Formats: sequence, C-alpha cells, structure tokens
Amino acid sequence: MTINIVSICPIWISFLRCHLLSGFLLSIFFSITSPAGGTEIGLEQGQANSFLANPKYFTESKYSAVTVRYRFLEVIQGGWVGESSGRFIGLSGAYRSPQKTFFDGTFGVVRLLNYQGRQLDGNKQFNFSLGIGRKFGDLSVMVKFRHFSNGNSKGTNWGQDFILLNGIIKF
Repeated sequence: MTINIVSICPIWISFLRCHLLSGFLLSIFFSITSPAGGTEIGLEQGQANSFLANPKYFTESKYSAVTVRYRFLEVIQGGWVGESSGRFIGLSGAYRSPQKTFFDGTFGVVRLLNYQGRQLDGNKQFNFSLGIGRKFGDLSVMVKFRHFSNGNSKGTNWGQDFILLNGIIKF
C-alpha cells in the first residue's frame, strides 16, 4: 500500500511548490542582473497571528516567504495558511546595519493575491519589519517581526503580524 502525500495535504504541497518556484526564479533574475556580492536571498518561516493588533480577531497560521535583497531594495513573495490565509508579493526599502550582530528594517508595500480572513481589508497593504540577527560569513540568521496593514485607509483593518526566523545567504 502506498500513501500519496499530495492527496493528503494538497494545500501545503501547492503552497510550497508555488513559493519555492517563484523564489527560485526571483533569485536567478537578481543573481544575473546584479554585481557579485550585492545580492542576498532569504527564507522566512514563522507564525502569523493577529493577536497584537486586536485580540478579538485572534488567528494563527503558518507563514513562509522568500526575500531577495539588492542593496537597499527588497522583493518579497510568500504567504500564510491556517485560520486566515493569503499570498502576496511586495517591494520594500531596506536597511541592515553593517556589524556582525545587526539590526534590520524594511518598509514598503505588498499586494495580496488572494486573502481569506477578517484582519486585512483591500489587496494593497503597507509592510514593515524589524529584526535582529547575526552574520556567519556569507550566511546570516535573524529573528524578525513583520506587520501588514493598510493603515485603516480602506475599511476596518486590524493588520496581520508575523513572528519569523529568517535564514539569509549572500552572493
């Protein structure tokens, strides 16, 4: 008897396949178009929740995203699955301090491609993140907080929060 993993959890398989493929294509594009040493590719994994924004609408979901950073610009593509779910792609301005133990921050916009939940209203959201990490040569590890919200510019918007572990490789 064989067990077909794809039929057991088709949402997770299609979710991972979509993010890995699009992240791979983004990384190839940025690696080809940028000078050596100027590109970073990151994988963010973590927990999405809305408790900090409004405990009344608390949800929990699993989050995954791929980031590609070139100098002060970061492209992000990912999503989350659970009590609320969504996929997104975005562009942010980014800063990371140059020390071995570093601080990191981004601010930009994301477009929700499909969203199911009550925390966000509209498909255009602001995105900011703050993190602290440590460099190990060309590899870095970071703990990060990310928040999506439209700033109540359209309807009721409590925002969506993400607590993340981020692995980064520099090319």
